[in-house]
Amino acid sequence: MPKTSVKTKSKNTKKTNETTRLFIKTQILMAIADLVFLLVGSFIVYSFELDKKIYFYISIFLFCLSSFISSYYCGFKLHKKGLVTGLIFCLPLNLAVVLISFLMNKFSYDFTFIITLLLLLISSMLGGILSVNTRLKANNHRKG
Repeated sequence: MPKTSVKTKSKNTKKTNETTRLFIKTQILMAIADLVFLLVGSFIVYSFELDKKIYFYISIFLFCLSSFISSYYCGFKLHKKGLVTGLIFCLPLNLAVVLISFLMNKFSYDFTFIITLLLLLISSMLGGILSVNTRLKANNHRKG
């Protein structure tokens, strides 16, 4: 069994610590973005005296936007595996949002509940994919 050097262990520990910090940063960024977007959505609905049903669709769109931005940030920082990065890094807060909405609906769910969860996951995966592809194109453009 090969022995690992102290340098290898310290590099792995450093990489793990950076990933953990990025994970925490992303969760905080996503929570702040969710709050800001919901405040903006509430302001729009209140200002224009729109129907409360519209607020539901606005909030789903804003949650998806927040999920996309957060996973884009993560994918851009990690440089690889955008699909997995977007999914893993945004999954906890997406599930928290869905759980809260599940609790607010008194433990009942319907088709919109499932669609909301899928939209959140898809938007986070797309953010991760686009960030990695954007970074790769930028690097290839600089080289060529």
